Amino acid sequence: AVIKTMNGASGIESKIIIDGMVDVVADKNEGANEAISAVASRIEIGGGNIEAKNGAWAAIRAYGEFRSDNSGIVNVNVTKDEDGNITGAGNRKTTITGDFVTNGGMGTKGQISVGLKGKDSYWHGKYTDNDGYGVTPGQLGSVNLWIEDGAHWTGYSSGSVNVNINGEGSYWDGYSTNSKMLLSLTDGAIWKNSNASKTSLIGNFVGDGGYIENAGGVTIDNYSGNTTVIYKHNAEVPTNIIGGDVTIKSA
Repeated sequence: AVIKTMNGASGIESKIIIDGMVDVVADKNEGANEAISAVASRIEIGGGNIEAKNGAWAAIRAYGEFRSDNSGIVNVNVTKDEDGNITGAGNRKTTITGDFVTNGGMGTKGQISVGLKGKDSYWHGKYTDNDGYGVTPGQLGSVNLWIEDGAHWTGYSSGSVNVNINGEGSYWDGYSTNSKMLLSLTDGAIWKNSNASKTSLIGNFVGDGGYIENAGGVTIDNYSGNTTVIYKHNAEVPTNIIGGDVTIKSA
């Protein structure tokens, strides 16, 4: 890994704190497989560019260990309240290319939180490497995203993700295959459910003036608020609507 912290002892937490901007590139051709990696420890980054290229495994990886009960924690461009709770995206430009990973042979207790703000900020990648193996089975990790003021995420997830998308021009282009997805769309934000071959699974959906551009199916366990669903039409046969059903189990 290019930036990595490990713990290795009970009762303490190792940390790397970078208040400013970074430019971190993991290039597998150069022997780096992870850009940012936190093992039962904490990494805080103010913003900047994080990239995995040429087949590198992860832009950000976080997981646990055997020596302590710590979670691996990575926070990038987030704001916090006086108690240290994350409240939203910071103001720095943040660009991330590559996947998020929360598994490892020592545990799956990874927490990755990222704030994306402004039209030049984005994450291009997926969160699918989240199931533990060996003596650490299960899926205990999660990803938290704040996407604001025109930022976007392009990618999909099979894990536990809490996505908060706010403001006109802000969007997520992708889908979820796990009902542990929590999604909030507010003030003109858009979810582009662009995979026509799969039904996206959303555990909890809160809408307040957001939009779904729906090319595939959607199943929502719990829904509240107001959201507009938009379907495209076949150009040659306009009466043919393109897209699947939106099923709400509870509202």
